[in-house]
Amino acid sequence: VDSFEAIPKAFCPLHQAFPKATTLTTAHIGLQQSMLSQETIPHPVAFTAETLQRLCVDAVCPLTGYLPPRANITEVQEAGRQVWTYTCVIPTAPYAALRLDNPISDGRVLFWQLVAFGLDGFLNWGFNQWGGIAAMQPIPLLDASTPAAAPYEQLPYVPESEWFVSTDNTSDASWLKGDGKVLYYGAEGPIATMRLANMRDGMDDADYLSMLRTMSPTKAAAALARVSDGQHMDRVCRNPETVIAAREQVAESIEQMQPRPGGLNVSIQ
Repeated sequence: VDSFEAIPKAFCPLHQAFPKATTLTTAHIGLQQSMLSQETIPHPVAFTAETLQRLCVDAVCPLTGYLPPRANITEVQEAGRQVWTYTCVIPTAPYAALRLDNPISDGRVLFWQLVAFGLDGFLNWGFNQWGGIAAMQPIPLLDASTPAAAPYEQLPYVPESEWFVSTDNTSDASWLKGDGKVLYYGAEGPIATMRLANMRDGMDDADYLSMLRTMSPTKAAAALARVSDGQHMDRVCRNPETVIAAREQVAESIEQMQPRPGGLNVSIQ
């Protein structure tokens, strides 16, 4: 509890000096569900609008595995505060995460969950955590002209020798499983990973869902329900066909409801 008193000591003077500045904390506040069991862990500092006001916190950002009940999220949002979330090494499966030992589709489904929970934002803690970069050599992209690339057909790829599972390349931290590294250190610039591509698709999906919500909250909710129940972050849809079908459902609904100037038939792919 004492450590929480450091938050208003930093944030309240900041509010006074810069009223328009937004303060955000990743401190865990209120009742939390254990990521290792289904038990609810009490916390001496309640997750309420009053708590955040006392702490001079405009936005609170707990890990996905420590999100409070939906009722608490709604309460603080209605009081003008924001609720974000993030992943950082933890939580692990069954929660969605950007680790290499999670299904690659998690990076996309995660954003469906954010919309289903009505959250205000996602904090990405690291894209290019290149440990020991001073000692690293830039990674060359290989293609089909290189004999070793034959199994990968015509697609350029990063050599397996450079697939550092650990985020920190200079020490034995294999338990990190690539978290915080969705860009590789390429010889001709950053090399995007498939995990980053799935995050991009997830953000596109979230924009689509937000667009449909303004047109028809009922249709948006129906599509969302195919991927996330909006109540349990540890229940993750890992069937890519289901996600793509839900995305197409959203696109078709938007297309049907959106006016077409001059009668032009626009197809959203």
